Amino acid sequence: AAVAKLAHSPEPQSPTELLEAQQQQQQEARPAELTSSGSSSRRSSSSTPAALPAGCDIESVGPNGEVTWKRMPVSKKFNAYAEFPEFGRKGVVKLKEAFDEFDGDRDGYLGREDLTRMMERLGAPQTYLGLKALMRDFEAPPAGSNRLDFRGFLSMFRRAAAGQLDSHKNLLAWYAEYVGVEAVSVDEVGVRGAKDFFEAKIGIHAAGGQYEAELREEQRQRQKKEEEDRIRQENFRAKRELFK
Repeated sequence: AAVAKLAHSPEPQSPTELLEAQQQQQQEARPAELTSSGSSSRRSSSSTPAALPAGCDIESVGPNGEVTWKRMPVSKKFNAYAEFPEFGRKGVVKLKEAFDEFDGDRDGYLGREDLTRMMERLGAPQTYLGLKALMRDFEAPPAGSNRLDFRGFLSMFRRAAAGQLDSHKNLLAWYAEYVGVEAVSVDEVGVRGAKDFFEAKIGIHAAGGQYEAELREEQRQRQKKEEEDRIRQENFRAKRELFK
């Protein structure tokens, strides 16, 4: 009988097997992990989930380590110089600086409050309906996001250049002053037409070689500065040798 009892007794487990069994028990007792359904999930074992679904980010972490996550909108990169050649390299750079300045919470988008302050600063305050229309026409994907990305920001100024916005005079006058181009008359904008004025006075042309010419000029200026720095350093070292 003793022999039979020993035959049916479980064999001793190795330390590795014991550890694996313990991890399996903890896994089975753990609450449901994050799923790809888009709904919030909770975890009590750690403040950082083992893995987030693709395209998602942590929204908040509770006091006990529970994690709430959200699906992030898809953001596609684009070449602003190629897509908006009429602004030229200088114009795109300056507009990006303005966009970042208007972006109050630095999230890469202009929300309703950001756009409200921007239009007031540009001298073109909007009514609720006017602001809603701007958001609808230039908002970043997905539809109904109620926020502008940099592409939408550039598109708004492109529409202003074509005279297709009620506030195009204010936008163009601000653009001319901000970018540092020739001073303009708002009355002249209305007489000649926004599009002609935009191209003739501000000097923005969609010619194919404009971007390349500006890029070459920037490279030339950079090389000139590097050469001047090199000569200055050589002169400094030569003078230092005299005092040794």
